[in-house]
Amino acid sequence: MKLAVSQQSLSKASAKQQQWSKGVLFPVNFLPQSTERLVLRRFADLDLDNFFSYRQDYQVARFQSWSMLPYSEAQSFIKEMQKAVMGIPGEWFQIAIAHKQSNLLLGDIGIQIYTENPAIVEIGFTLAREEQGKGYAQEAVQALVCSIFELGYISQIVGITDMRNEPSINLLRRLGMNLVRSDEAEFKGELCIEQTFELRREDWLLHKAG
Repeated sequence: MKLAVSQQSLSKASAKQQQWSKGVLFPVNFLPQSTERLVLRRFADLDLDNFFSYRQDYQVARFQSWSMLPYSEAQSFIKEMQKAVMGIPGEWFQIAIAHKQSNLLLGDIGIQIYTENPAIVEIGFTLAREEQGKGYAQEAVQALVCSIFELGYISQIVGITDMRNEPSINLLRRLGMNLVRSDEAEFKGELCIEQTFELRREDWLLHKAG
């Protein structure tokens, strides 16, 4: 059976192409998003103390690409994220994970679109130590993964972690990601093995349909 392409479909495709040509790959209404217990949103001034607290925690920072930072830099970072454009290839954008009822910050998710292939997004996630073990990270990241793939033009999501970071590896596997590569690396002065996990949109669609 031959299918006709509607004018509406052509308009949507044209809008996506214009969005890509401008180098911004996420719609302005992508945030905020809500899950059962959480809100994914931009950072706000009220997040400063909680953000500074978990970014000063050595146990939280150990396997993260960022280092502990002074209060003034935490303040500047939040101000920067409040006005940053989400979806510029090559630039990390941090999404706040907040409790739905209290709106208090629990952690954040970083996303970066690859410059060399704008159909690939890398993600990273951080949760305050006292909020770990409650399922918040999976709830937040799973919602974000679904929203990214539902855009229609992201084909792959990547997560990279130290092989010693078992909680992170377990979460990536629960999200349906597959280990595709292990590389020797030096990280914060230590030799380690970095593991790259990926989830392709077609696999996500099959899992969703099943």
